[in-house]
Amino acid sequence: MLAVAWGKMGSNEFPVEIDVQAFDRRGLVRDVSAALADDKISIRGMNTVTDKRDNIAHMRIEISITGLPQLSQVLGRIAAAPQRHQRQAKEMNLPTSVPENPTAV
Repeated sequence: MLAVAWGKMGSNEFPVEIDVQAFDRRGLVRDVSAALADDKISIRGMNTVTDKRDNIAHMRIEISITGLPQLSQVLGRIAAAPQRHQRQAKEMNLPTSVPENPTAV
């Protein structure tokens, strides 16, 4: 299950926080960053910590997106990265509803 909530940023962008858990490996941050860059998504912040006990990297990434279709596409790209373990999107600021097309709001 993927929970998404929208905050309001600019005229057509919404802040979203993504949590990614993946097996730590060389190039993991690059691959996740490339998935975001390929979809022209701005990274507002990123923090990565690896638990050496199980070799799992925990990434918290704050991004700006234009809507649910863009979020779905980028989560699919991240999920397709080698050795992906888990990813989840979280809210930054909650509006009263979730727009399918943010430009219509």
